Amino acid sequence: MTLLLVTVGAVLVLFFWNYSRCARKTLCLFLEPDRSWSSELCRHDEAFIYSKSGYAYYVWPERVRLVRYPAGWPIFLQQSIPSVMCDRANGVVLDWSDLANANVKAKEVGAAMEPQWIKSFIKGATESRGESKMSRMLPLLSLVAVILCLVMIFVLFTKIGGLQTAVESLKLLVK
Repeated sequence: MTLLLVTVGAVLVLFFWNYSRCARKTLCLFLEPDRSWSSELCRHDEAFIYSKSGYAYYVWPERVRLVRYPAGWPIFLQQSIPSVMCDRANGVVLDWSDLANANVKAKEVGAAMEPQWIKSFIKGATESRGESKMSRMLPLLSLVAVILCLVMIFVLFTKIGGLQTAVESLKLLVK
């Protein structure tokens, strides 16, 4: 019983962790100049995708595909998220079926969006300070809470078993 609860709990934790990690994000497949590719979960709004390196990319809805992320996980743990293919230095999302080069540079798009750039700069400066103590302690606190719940369930079952034997003893005395 306990093993079943731990297994179901672990699956639920993995599911919700992946859900929160993928929420409001787009999977970007970046084609690098050295002919390799890398993937990155990036923030987005209606018109732009913002990479962690500070570049911005125009989004064309007809060039967005839904994919299951992360690859290799069981399908019930994966999330369907939008995905785009980008050339690292190109400011326009590439067409999956026609990979012709566009003329807009990613640095130009990022520079043209001055208010967003300032917000990203401030956000990056605050993130560079490091993680808060609470965010580092959250997994440990969750584990402690699960262990406490399991101990409470064990104690409850032993109490119920003791009550059942006491009731059986009283029934024998009454007869």
